[in-house]
Amino acid sequence: MSLFLTEEQELIRQGVIEFTKNEVKPRAMEIHRANDIPMDLVKRAGDLGYLSILVPKELGGLGLGLTEACIIGEEVSKESPGFGMCLIVSMATLTQLILNPIMKEKYLEKALDGEVLVEYASGDPLGATNFSEWPVFARKDGDDWILNGTRLFASNNGVATVCCVVGYTEDRQLKLWMVEKGNPGMDNSYVEKKMGLSGQNSGTVTFSNCRVSKDMVVDFDPNPEHLVASFLMESAVALGIAEGVLEKTIEFTKLRTNRFKPLASMQAIAHKLAKNATLIELGRAIIYDTCRLAEENRPISKMIHMAKAWVCEMAVDVARDCIQLHGGLGYMEDTGICRYMDDAMGTTIADMPSDTHYSWLAYLMGLPDPTVEEY
Repeated sequence: MSLFLTEEQELIRQGVIEFTKNEVKPRAMEIHRANDIPMDLVKRAGDLGYLSILVPKELGGLGLGLTEACIIGEEVSKESPGFGMCLIVSMATLTQLILNPIMKEKYLEKALDGEVLVEYASGDPLGATNFSEWPVFARKDGDDWILNGTRLFASNNGVATVCCVVGYTEDRQLKLWMVEKGNPGMDNSYVEKKMGLSGQNSGTVTFSNCRVSKDMVVDFDPNPEHLVASFLMESAVALGIAEGVLEKTIEFTKLRTNRFKPLASMQAIAHKLAKNATLIELGRAIIYDTCRLAEENRPISKMIHMAKAWVCEMAVDVARDCIQLHGGLGYMEDTGICRYMDDAMGTTIADMPSDTHYSWLAYLMGLPDPTVEEY
């Protein structure tokens, strides 16, 4: 969390800590192994108001900001990064749902309560950001659109009631369609078996002559700045991963002995723990500084890419060190330590790999990068 929380933000944080300790932690390994979203915990998160964070008050939400959303993602991810990712995706997709009056009226209240989920599908098989090679996805037919294509790695797949899918029209305009589960021609039932981040379903959505009303489409902006919330919340999940595995490792090295002395008393190990604690504080600073700047409508273009790329890679480094400090126990599935590495790796790929963010950062720094310019 930020070191400069308001009283209200600190109350939210304490509530999330209690929720995570009492309801998420006891089921962390179950969630990791099940490869499915625990809908009862989603409903509980809805009851606690966590899914309402980014939705304006006039629409029934809490009307809060990125800081509060990141607090939730960070604290839950200390114990279950996959479920933490599910919650931040569910918060972010509601900002898409409210763009469509029909879907907003039909599903928003249930989505805020955690009774239904919305999924986001933008991963074309030719590459999520390889827009120039994307084929035509939608063709006009009278007042309707006919959708044909495949989207990979769709978040909340298998359980989502509404699919927000991005694609090109015949005149190369990027649009976002909202398709209800059960609509003939759409299949969003397949869930991938991932390396990590279980508890946040990723899967394939196929569209075969799927007919959608003209009322179910909105314009889509491919500029990554409109994805600020997603980038920062995913960075917060990575921060939670690093904190969670380091906390467990510090506890382990205090209890485990060598020659009758705690491992943590050995200088090499103590320094490694101290270095990782420092890296975590640096990650915390860039995430919550960027949140505050965004909430104050100040320029953050460079910082969002710094946060997404650096913090997620930092989490991988911390998880690797912690696995090594546990020795063979860290490599065993049942101890629950090695899963943090699997989860951390997922954050470096979700919503653009780290190299893509560094390319954008280089471009914003004025360095020539034709790859970014082609977007």
